[in-house]
Amino acid sequence: MKSAVFEGPGKVEIRELPVPGLEGNQVLVKVKACGVCTWEKRFFAGDGVSPDQYPVRGGHEIAGVVAAVGPDAAPDLKPGQPAVVASLTRCGQCYYCRRGMDNLCVRSAESAQKQEPWGPAGFSEYVLVRDYEVYRISENLPFVEASLAEPLACVCRSVRASGIQASDTAIIMGAGVMGLLHLKLLSAMGVNSIVVEPDHARHSIAYANGALKCIDPVEVPPGDVVSVLNESPGGISGEPFLGFTAAFLTAGGPSAAHYALASLAKGGALVLYGAFHPEHVMNLDLNDIHYREIAIVGSYRHDRQSFRKAADLLSAGTVKVRDLVSVTVPFPEVKRALEIASEGLTDQTPEGENGSVNARPAITRPYRVVVTFE
Repeated sequence: MKSAVFEGPGKVEIRELPVPGLEGNQVLVKVKACGVCTWEKRFFAGDGVSPDQYPVRGGHEIAGVVAAVGPDAAPDLKPGQPAVVASLTRCGQCYYCRRGMDNLCVRSAESAQKQEPWGPAGFSEYVLVRDYEVYRISENLPFVEASLAEPLACVCRSVRASGIQASDTAIIMGAGVMGLLHLKLLSAMGVNSIVVEPDHARHSIAYANGALKCIDPVEVPPGDVVSVLNESPGGISGEPFLGFTAAFLTAGGPSAAHYALASLAKGGALVLYGAFHPEHVMNLDLNDIHYREIAIVGSYRHDRQSFRKAADLLSAGTVKVRDLVSVTVPFPEVKRALEIASEGLTDQTPEGENGSVNARPAITRPYRVVVTFE
């Protein structure tokens, strides 16, 4: 089989590797689509990655077909079934797994060993995983869309951590892929959501996905969002609006976090969904957090429950994600996919062989780039 290996910053080689053999509860998945996420972009750019972490096999947003199952694999998994892969070790035995926090499993960390390629390996024709990492999906769900199950699963867990409910209000910081996935899920739940995004070109897709209002943080200072909404025709509810139930930080640094905190109602929750690279430190008014009873929560990765939910939401069509796939690139041109995801795409971007880059015109900041397989 062929597999893409990151040899170093900007260096990707397609190697010929043996198809892995099966044992125990392992499952062999024939990959059909795999998204390019921030993790892959960082390794491709060498951003904060040490030389000893190469070579690496990237690609963790995996959708495909069950090709074969090991002798001890779950009996409901059969060859030919379409599925998505939650590429994360969950031992089920450690302190965190037994507390229902399997996203923090102590055995989930994988690192480079003896210069051998390591990593989730979704940019490969086949990937070998454990049965508990495989989630069946509807045969009617296109694989390109199914590849967004992994990021949607992370968002499902983020929204659950906030405690938000139908008819509540949310403010979403950022209208990139993760911000829009939060918006899509919250809209499906009946939550009234506002999006804060400085790029006006992204406001239209946010409105199309249910945003009540899009706000440019340059034009509306922190603390003024509540008054702006109260002054808008119809407001946000029949009563005076006092602030948001929850805020989701999907982009931006400390300034975005302060903006979100200033917009929360008493008893509100700020969910720190996105990681910060490089690390950021921010000052907090602890009395403000105390007297307004604000909760600040981190949300990292997905867990079994959130991945199951994401697979179900996509299969049922409750959350639709096709508009977030800006570009599809065939596997032999995986390096081009990484370049487009990292640098953007314009009308002048040359096509690959036989016009193989499938993109909407005038895209400068792609949402999700997906690598496809025959």
